[in-house]
Amino acid sequence: MSNEEFKMSFEQYLQTKQDDMKQEEQAKAGTMAKAETMLSQFGFQMDSIDWNDWNTISNLILNKVLPFYIKDYTDFICNNLAHKNEIFMKEVSKRTKDMLYQTNIGGKLTRGLLHITTFKLLREQKQKKKFTEIDMHNAVICCLMIEAAQSYCLVMDDVMDQSLTRRGAPCWYKQPNVGLKAINDGLIIESWIFWLLHHRLLANKHLTHLLDQLFRKTMLETQFGQMIDLELTKDVSVLKDVYTLKRYETIAKYKTSYYTFYFPYASALYFCGYDDTKITEDNKDLFLFYNCEQIAVRLGINFQIVDDYLDVYGDYEVMGKIGSDIEDFKCSWLLVQAIKLSNGKQYKLLQENYGKDNKQCIAKIKELYQELNLRKVYDEWEKKAHKELLVAIKSIQVLPLEMFTIIIDKLYKRNK
Repeated sequence: MSNEEFKMSFEQYLQTKQDDMKQEEQAKAGTMAKAETMLSQFGFQMDSIDWNDWNTISNLILNKVLPFYIKDYTDFICNNLAHKNEIFMKEVSKRTKDMLYQTNIGGKLTRGLLHITTFKLLREQKQKKKFTEIDMHNAVICCLMIEAAQSYCLVMDDVMDQSLTRRGAPCWYKQPNVGLKAINDGLIIESWIFWLLHHRLLANKHLTHLLDQLFRKTMLETQFGQMIDLELTKDVSVLKDVYTLKRYETIAKYKTSYYTFYFPYASALYFCGYDDTKITEDNKDLFLFYNCEQIAVRLGINFQIVDDYLDVYGDYEVMGKIGSDIEDFKCSWLLVQAIKLSNGKQYKLLQENYGKDNKQCIAKIKELYQELNLRKVYDEWEKKAHKELLVAIKSIQVLPLEMFTIIIDKLYKRNK
């Protein structure tokens, strides 16, 4: 390349960068100006929508908001990242749209809806302020981010566990022409989360930074929780020593609690202006985050216990997932209880049959669970845990009670 050609090439590059920045500024300004209009277009009528009707809100997000921002993202990739490259426009765009939609539909949006509800309760009940159109826009975008994080975890987890079904369909990696490409798809889902955070949230630099760090920290905690789970020994001779309640609660805390419950709570606190990165004389903000974390950890452990119970006793038609904890040698709550309650003969049966992908072995473990009356053990635990959570949240005077009760009530006696 001659000096003259290089100069012309650089000038074209510079012009492209300037055009990209101008388009992004216009897009952000347009998003802010259209926030109210867009919400109305999606069906979010601020004065008439029932915010406690999670089914209606979930349907609006999955059917209208999700497809809009998936297209928004792929358009951005084609126009700004690939500069209208023909291959990107024809192939990457369609594949990305299909992948993001298929991996993000089918869920209950529990995590994202908990964030929206908490944000609104904090704004109106604690701060005594109006929950504005901009607040609603940010809450919905954050809901998409949280649910995309869930989808990312599920796509990766299913590959690692070699699961068969998810949300009533074959797992993503089991879909035609996907396979191990699902790992790269998971990384694209993660990139979409950061794109939503940095390009579609209406937030100042400090708030964006706080949310960015919260997301990274939460995902790191989740990934290390997954590592502890995956690295468990499969040596049946040390079953009693390794598969303990303490280890079980550690896995559940890091693998489930933080991204399922703490992230929705902490992100809502950030949006309302509370900050856990500063030490003050009274530390009032830190106290809010501390209370949310304590409840979130307990909710996460309880949530995981219910998941473990449903893995064995749940109805596939309701859950849309085939349980596999027994053959996968998972550190399940049911296993921990069985180890605790077994006599010598029963413990030997556990050692001989747990963790084997064999129908007869699985049947023997289920028969042992029945013999140990683990359904009753679970029922007693569920009632006790529910009462203890209600007592714990009633002692918190600095936050709206409903931000905890709404999720506790929805999770109690859940069947999927």
